[in-house]
Amino acid sequence: MTWNDYNASTTLPVPGPGDTYRTSNHDIENVLAEFKRIEEPGNYLRLWDGGQIPERRYTAHVENNLGFQNHLQGFQRLRNGKYAVLSGGDLHNENGLGPASHVFVVKMDQRPARGPWGSNVLQRGFPPVEDKIVRVIGLDNAMWHAGGMQILGDILVVPIERSDPPESRVVFLNLAKPETPQRFAMTVERDDRKAAATALTRLANRHYLLAVWNAGILEFYLSNTAKLEDGFGLPASWHKEDVKAGPGQDANFSDFQTLNFIEQTDGKLFLIGLHNTSSAAPTVPGRDYADLYRVTLPASLRGPSPVLNVPTITKIAKQHLLCHNQQCNMDGAAGTYVDHRGRLHAYSTWHWRSDDLLRVNEFPGGLRVDDAGISSISDGRIDLYEDNNFKGRRLSLVGKRPQARISHYRAVSVQGGTFDNKVSSCRFQLPTGHTYTLYEDPDFEGEGLMLIGSGKVEEIKNLKRDHGLKRVRSSKFE
Repeated sequence: MTWNDYNASTTLPVPGPGDTYRTSNHDIENVLAEFKRIEEPGNYLRLWDGGQIPERRYTAHVENNLGFQNHLQGFQRLRNGKYAVLSGGDLHNENGLGPASHVFVVKMDQRPARGPWGSNVLQRGFPPVEDKIVRVIGLDNAMWHAGGMQILGDILVVPIERSDPPESRVVFLNLAKPETPQRFAMTVERDDRKAAATALTRLANRHYLLAVWNAGILEFYLSNTAKLEDGFGLPASWHKEDVKAGPGQDANFSDFQTLNFIEQTDGKLFLIGLHNTSSAAPTVPGRDYADLYRVTLPASLRGPSPVLNVPTITKIAKQHLLCHNQQCNMDGAAGTYVDHRGRLHAYSTWHWRSDDLLRVNEFPGGLRVDDAGISSISDGRIDLYEDNNFKGRRLSLVGKRPQARISHYRAVSVQGGTFDNKVSSCRFQLPTGHTYTLYEDPDFEGEGLMLIGSGKVEEIKNLKRDHGLKRVRSSKFE
């Protein structure tokens, strides 16, 4: 195998007149409410490197300098929900490889394309062979560090940088066809300053608003026209000291690894920042957080001929996300995703791969009791909780998939531990006509409780008290 793509020596095609790409994400009816529904701990996933990464690179191995200056930086799930991308940087130069900044295209082939993925390692120690990296994109050899990124429709915006001399560039990829990407010709050049994370949105007047974060300063760029290929003008700077505090919040804008714009159905704009509280993560443990900010655009940006002035940014919520077992770290690769039903999910990975595997934690948006209802089993979901009242570890079963048939919970691993005889409460949403049964004994024997689909979200706070079910040791669709 050759590593031309790894070394940024392969030139990607530029989008032509006949090439199309989407320019918006799904929006959310109530961003604050959906943000508060993000659940932790998350669903554990793993994926294979697909033979796309040279030996020892992107590992914490001693022969890779313990992973220093070579680790993952950003994560985004694509509108085509079976695909995701990871960014990373490799400063090393060994055997003719590197330094280089990278984007890795991931296909979670055995995961659903809609809604949360759910775990792909519930009943086995390894993921399906089809869940893997399918393409590596080398971005630049001099600017070797790729940071936090955002997908907008099919447009991926990625910051790349180097420290000596300090400079950075923002690049744009068209991922309408994820395994055959294209690279836009225009860039945003940033001499004398770095770029840790980027966010991109499209305003109601069809102009693009780009934000680039570095060293306490968020620089905003406005596109020259409503056409992305026409590039961006000069920036306007917003400083973290200018952040406002909403009710019950502190006036804090942290050293974020990832920033993502989120759009609300009524046109309001929000920004989510993901980070770990330790400046030396993961070597020195910290706490992982998502912070939510309301972005109030000035009048000059809202008209048909917009003029760039910085928005007002107000912190309105924060959410603790639990990363255990070297499964993820918000200062590794992280990102958010809005699915087809307007549900908000968060993702994060560990900094490095191990044994040809990368680890991903999915923090899904929780089921809503006021949901309007579903009619497709592909939107179905069953959440089984370790403790009463929907507390503790959670086993999530999504859609009517083979993994939902569990003959013995002793074989199930949830967030790194056994789930045999652990289920105490459940929350589920199944279409009318579908049922799922929980059994007290292995191999679908003993007393059972049938969960009957109504299209709505149903809750059982205490299985033993409310339905006499003493334990759960197997379960299946009927």
